[in-house]
Amino acid sequence: MRLFWLFSLLFILQGATRLEAITTKKEILFKKGFGVVTFTGYAPLKDKPIAIYYYIPEDGEIRTMPVLLAMHGGARDAKELMEAMSKEAREKKVMVFAPEFSLKYYSIPEYQEVGIVTENRVLRKESEWTVQVIDPIFEFIVAHSASKARKYDLYGHSAGGQFVHRFMLFHNSPYVNRAMVGSPGWYTFPDTTMVYPYGIKNTPFANEKTIREYLSKRIILHLGTKDTIRESFLRVTPETEKQGKNRYQRGENYYLYLQNLAVKNKWKFKWTKVETPDVPHDSKRMGKIGLSYLYK
Repeated sequence: MRLFWLFSLLFILQGATRLEAITTKKEILFKKGFGVVTFTGYAPLKDKPIAIYYYIPEDGEIRTMPVLLAMHGGARDAKELMEAMSKEAREKKVMVFAPEFSLKYYSIPEYQEVGIVTENRVLRKESEWTVQVIDPIFEFIVAHSASKARKYDLYGHSAGGQFVHRFMLFHNSPYVNRAMVGSPGWYTFPDTTMVYPYGIKNTPFANEKTIREYLSKRIILHLGTKDTIRESFLRVTPETEKQGKNRYQRGENYYLYLQNLAVKNKWKFKWTKVETPDVPHDSKRMGKIGLSYLYK
């Protein structure tokens, strides 16, 4: 246990050191108000640019405002999501940054399934996984703004929720404060008997350490109680049907699975579940509610 905490501390300190290194000289690109900046600063994916749409409240101190990275849905509508969250962000004095993973560069497996395998289900090099680009985006934001942030919060709804929960499962970031997962269409279970993407069999994460860490992270599962419509784009396979008939059922069952797993093994469980009454599958509405919950 001592070794675990020692390695955790070293991981956090390593992140802090990286931030100190990149903030010594700043070219300010992110200023108050609305804007967009293109990111190509992660070398393995530099040929797949990411537009970062952002809103920084005019009435607030950039140096001390929280940083929220908001992951868009399957429509790849980062700008619309950021704009929808701006009113609540202004009221709460939160900076919102929404990276856009364009379909031109990032397929569904590369975005929703975070790119750990190819279209043919062959494991990629870790450096090419889409999850690897998020921390460099945060470092880029800090390096090119007046922010003194050392942590960020991560939010995603629908396809963004798919990205966020897999990001938290497959990546130990030194920067993430907490994550909010909003109504994904389906889930990857931390189950070593099910093949990825429905479980973690045949991945480097099929081990107890990964599962324990995942359960002990500060993650909020956000569900709309009316998110029960089975649209044509909801994934329907034998594996997802076992998760539930709709997003609300699937979220309830996923949370219960994790909770029971933690209780059975006497592991730490830091997940929480928040249900918003009478809200269907609406990314913008859920995004506003999610931001307000995170910074209430």
